[in-house]
Amino acid sequence: MRDQPNPNWQRFFAEFPVTQHPLNGPTIYHANNGWSGSTYWRWNSRQGPLLMKVWPSDGPTHSDHIDRHRKLEYLSGFYPHLALPISDQKGQTVRSWFGDLWAELMPWLEGSPILAKPSVEVIRQTFQAMARLHHQWRSHEAPVYGPSQAVLSRLEQLRNIRNKRILEPDTRIWNLSDQAKPVIRDQFMEVCKLAKALTDQAILRLEPFEHQPVLQQTVLRDARPDHFLFTDQKLSGIIDFGAIGTDSVAVDLARLTGDWFPGDKQSIELALMHYRYEYSVTFQELDLIAPLALAGAILGGLAWVDLHFKKQRTAGRELEFQKALTHALNRLWAQWQDYRSDLIHS
Repeated sequence: MRDQPNPNWQRFFAEFPVTQHPLNGPTIYHANNGWSGSTYWRWNSRQGPLLMKVWPSDGPTHSDHIDRHRKLEYLSGFYPHLALPISDQKGQTVRSWFGDLWAELMPWLEGSPILAKPSVEVIRQTFQAMARLHHQWRSHEAPVYGPSQAVLSRLEQLRNIRNKRILEPDTRIWNLSDQAKPVIRDQFMEVCKLAKALTDQAILRLEPFEHQPVLQQTVLRDARPDHFLFTDQKLSGIIDFGAIGTDSVAVDLARLTGDWFPGDKQSIELALMHYRYEYSVTFQELDLIAPLALAGAILGGLAWVDLHFKKQRTAGRELEFQKALTHALNRLWAQWQDYRSDLIHS
């Protein structure tokens, strides 16, 4: 079994220091905004509250985890608190989970994400913290220049959508959408319509960066408001470093601004201003943010079709799924409105 409701905890904890052993039985934790297929176990220990993340079988390889954890070592002592992997008695941070799955232990951080439109103070804290993260990583790495992998990947996906006419009426994606429940079906079809209308524009805006070398470093690559925890409007922790990799800082800036306040130019400018207090941004990086945000809205919206029908990770989570799909649709609407506004004023 891949998901074991009653793991052999005694055998599993043999590799752990006593301070990390549960004071009470580990319990399953359900991450409301997590869709990766990972499972989580939570318990209290003498070391404090802990969380075990068990990656799905299609997750990163063991060597991928080791490489990722090596980059996270640079962040020890960072404030606010970070959910960084904790080593066992042998110094290992990646553990085999009853077969071919991999698991990592991390501290449980208190606080909750602010998913609604953030205040000026919340924006300041978040983007200054992300800038410090980038700066910390950059200070341990040699300069790397080359085409952005995010640009290349998004262009490949968008061109595939266009060239294979995936979003044309009566294709598989439309037929799948038509099979969903009425509310979901209507939203899926709206996502498909907006994605189709914006795909050519997204390709056009990304193509100037296709062969352009950009400064690259370790970045989050999945910078979402869900990963920044607040207690009484104070940033208390940052979680989920599972997607870190090498790319332009524009990838993180595009993801977080495009996800949190899509189309809100005033908040985007404020966020970039506070980011620049801590870490410099080139004109090239600034120019790359909007095209990446547009491509991210298109591909992020279409990804829900795959999660719902192929990977079936939304089963039993209908309410959370509808909220997430509505958010994806709002991101696309904001991009569509910006596109229409540019056409009117051009």
